[in-house]
Amino acid sequence: MLGARKVPHAILGRCIRHPAIAYQASHAIRFASHQEDRWRSTSTKRVTTSGAWLLQQTLGVSYLFIGHDLATVAHISHRIAVMYLGQIVELADSLELCARPLHPYTQALFTAALPSHPDERHEKLTITGEVPSALDPPSGCRFHPRCPYAMPQCAGEAPVHKEVASQHMVACHLY
Repeated sequence: MLGARKVPHAILGRCIRHPAIAYQASHAIRFASHQEDRWRSTSTKRVTTSGAWLLQQTLGVSYLFIGHDLATVAHISHRIAVMYLGQIVELADSLELCARPLHPYTQALFTAALPSHPDERHEKLTITGEVPSALDPPSGCRFHPRCPYAMPQCAGEAPVHKEVASQHMVACHLY
């Protein structure tokens, strides 16, 4: 698949993932970052995340995994930080976050995911409006223009991170 004359910057993303995982294993890399490709097939995502998980378990590699599919992120992560417009809105152990998402944006990400079983029903949290510009974010809570629970305080005051459970922090005026 990789020709002898190809150089890393010329290799397509989907072709470089597997050699990158092999390189990490053979060179004792201790930290790596991966970004989820939302357009890849589910089977390709499984191979990539399985390779990352294997390296994490056998060699102790730490990962910064960037993605929107929280099921995939939770599968290979011990802790998850959820960001909106460049700010962390929630941070928790992956099992805690999956069981009890608190920030409305985190809840929306989970409800947007496909259910683990076809007959499973879960409450949908609908987010309306356009994503604001990261160059000119809204005042107060950056999520307030799209939040279904927004209060007047949200527009004028940025929420602070509060520890609502052991190792579970959320930046939201609801808590």
